[in-house]
Amino acid sequence: MPRPRCSANAGIFPPASSSGCSPAPCRRTFCPYQAREVAALAERAWSLLAIRAPGTSKIRFETPAGTIAGDRLKDISVLEIVNDDMPFLVDSVMAELAERAVDVRLVVHPVFAVARDPEGRLLDFKGMQAPRGSRESFIHIHVARIDDDAQRSAIVAALEQVLADIRLCVQDWRPMMGHLGEIIADLKESPPPLAPRRGCGSGAIPRMADRQ
Repeated sequence: MPRPRCSANAGIFPPASSSGCSPAPCRRTFCPYQAREVAALAERAWSLLAIRAPGTSKIRFETPAGTIAGDRLKDISVLEIVNDDMPFLVDSVMAELAERAVDVRLVVHPVFAVARDPEGRLLDFKGMQAPRGSRESFIHIHVARIDDDAQRSAIVAALEQVLADIRLCVQDWRPMMGHLGEIIADLKESPPPLAPRRGCGSGAIPRMADRQ
């Protein structure tokens, strides 16, 4: 597999003007970790980004071990999610973790511009400021260490369902609004013979839909 190109400005710490965190807060976020630990986390993150099938999410939930686990990393498990950028991702993931009483220690959520081949292999990593390219969400979360493989697998399965529901909702939103617009247009053209009522009024539904 050829090594993907990495644009000059596509660093680990995003620029202050981009979405996500600015350089100083990002560095403060990772300050408790040793440099070799941050390097190991970055290498693992890069390996997860290397390939992702189109239209799917990719989740990894692991507990650092061996030479990767420095003093700080020994206390945590690392949850990483790569997905097409779309609304509701972080809030939904955090809600699922909260429901399961997972102790979250750190959350980082950059959105990168990338280019991939048809099989999902990373060809070009353009960082956070690139105006072109597919936008991908990368959620990186540290939680209190979970050594139980079955518990981590159950969390991954639940998050896969959450992300599938989000994708379905986002994909269905515009067609649904289009269909609603057709219904509203039909009602305006041929309103049903209903007696007038106090309350919202006949124009309330069209106005509410127009605000979406």
